[in-house]
Amino acid sequence: MEQMSKEELYEQHRLRMNYLNREYRRLFYIYLIFAGVLFFTTLYVTVIVGNDRSIVGTDKFYVSFATGLIQILLAAGVLITGFFVSMKSAAALVIQIAGLVALLTISLLGIGALAKANCVFALIGLGCSGYALKLYREYAFLKEQPGFPLFSLRAETPAKYVPPLNVQMNQSGREMDEIQTDLPQQGAVSREDTPLFAEQPLGTALSESMLSDMRSENMTGIAEEHHHVTLNPGLSEEQRSGLSALSEPSLRTADAAMETLPQLSPAAVLADMDSGVPHKAVHGALPDPEEVKVRLRRMKEEKDAAEKGIMISDI
Repeated sequence: MEQMSKEELYEQHRLRMNYLNREYRRLFYIYLIFAGVLFFTTLYVTVIVGNDRSIVGTDKFYVSFATGLIQILLAAGVLITGFFVSMKSAAALVIQIAGLVALLTISLLGIGALAKANCVFALIGLGCSGYALKLYREYAFLKEQPGFPLFSLRAETPAKYVPPLNVQMNQSGREMDEIQTDLPQQGAVSREDTPLFAEQPLGTALSESMLSDMRSENMTGIAEEHHHVTLNPGLSEEQRSGLSALSEPSLRTADAAMETLPQLSPAAVLADMDSGVPHKAVHGALPDPEEVKVRLRRMKEEKDAAEKGIMISDI
């Protein structure tokens, strides 16, 4: 109930504020018309002075010029002060009232060719100033009320920051990364779920038969290189001993590298190759393991024969 009463009070104040803004805009148009009337009275100054028989000679020029200048200044003063009054300025309203009172006093004394007309203009200006003073009093009252100048409960509610869409997407991406990093901690994948590997870590790539073939091929190549170095007649004894010393660590390094390679269960690989499942890359069944071994052995023999032929031709 208290919230509703506050909302109703805000609604009344907002309506009064809208009314004041509308009336101030209307008052500015009145001041604009009033200043235009004061400015166009300068066109009748020469007619009024020319018909006045009490002004003779060169006095007609001076009186006409002075009266026209005064009317232009009055129009500019009314326009400037009216603009600031419509902007709810109390100082401009005081200056305007003081100037109109001074104009009314001078006009009542009969000073100037347009004294009677200026007396009427001063009264009209004072009426506009009185209405502006009434509007300003109501504006000052609303200015002291809570919720000024919007008088809206929504404006008093603190704004909640909503990040843009790209920031929200980045935050959701980071949350997904955190979830993925937490997955191995919440539940690790067991080795039984990977039937290709038997008691070996994930990532092994060679079978024992392939590993032995590679080891024998590497050892044979290094031994042939060592034999070729020792039998080369173009080398001195010191060069042969140095190359032999360099070849021995290479043999040990190759042997150690072969021992550190990851191991794969041959039974699991053969079982997978014999499963008859079509391969996605070749669009057909995998070849027979025995046929693969025969082909590898044949390729090794051809390679050895070619290397031996090259060595004999060099000697």
